Amino acid sequence: MRSVRPLCHLDMWITGTTAGHRAPVLRRPGEVGLQYEDMFFPSMDGVPIDGWFIPADSDKLVIQNHFLPGNRYGYPGQLPEFGGLGGFEVNFLPEFRALHDAGYNILCQDIRNFGLSGTGNGDTVGIGLLEYRDVIGSVRHARSRPDTKDMTTVLLSVCLGADSTCVAMARHPEEFEDIPSLILLQPVSGSYVIEEFVKANDIPTLVAQVHHDSMTRPEDVQSIYDAVPADRGDAPALRRLQLLWRAPRSGDRAVRLAPRLTTTPRTRKAAASRRLPFRTP
Repeated sequence: MRSVRPLCHLDMWITGTTAGHRAPVLRRPGEVGLQYEDMFFPSMDGVPIDGWFIPADSDKLVIQNHFLPGNRYGYPGQLPEFGGLGGFEVNFLPEFRALHDAGYNILCQDIRNFGLSGTGNGDTVGIGLLEYRDVIGSVRHARSRPDTKDMTTVLLSVCLGADSTCVAMARHPEEFEDIPSLILLQPVSGSYVIEEFVKANDIPTLVAQVHHDSMTRPEDVQSIYDAVPADRGDAPALRRLQLLWRAPRSGDRAVRLAPRLTTTPRTRKAAASRRLPFRTP
């Protein structure tokens, strides 16, 4: 039995699976009383992406990019065949309910090779170097929908989704010109990602990490945070970023890292028009 956990982790990092199995989309938003729409759209390179759109009565939209090895719903770690990462379930539905009740529309999708989305790159996980195409696909989809194209759109990107977002922003900044803010929640560690992609970010960004995570180290996430460009001058209009998240399990300590604030003509315009979301009370 001692060999199961290392094998589980090896499969996860190479193919995004747990012992060779894709995690199922085990729950749906209707379980927490949310109306939703099943949707699909092409990634930047044509891989079919499946997801949900959860409407709210507002002009604000959150696009969530999930972690590895989960999917848009979370991760069924309570099931025996997926129990090698702690044995507990990750369920995003209460988070979606909270965001909805706070006035946010939600677009969440399965990254390629996860959930119900299509297969790409030979089932290989690129830790963002391949999956960035799906982030761009989701932003383009939001712009193409009549009901979301004019919404103020922000990104909530977790783990693999965080790295994918950083790569996408660095390689195709034109796709993110109207995105006023970003949350990177527990980004995956990696010096190459830091050196080549994180430093290109010019969007006000909040980075957050939970201590004792099984796949990342706080000092690595700190280095990602330090690499995000920041204007340390007086920019009170931009200091409105706040993280919405569930508390860690008992015994874990949460670390909140202050937002990285970059003032550019784009971000100053967004602040002046009061478009930045996630405001503090």
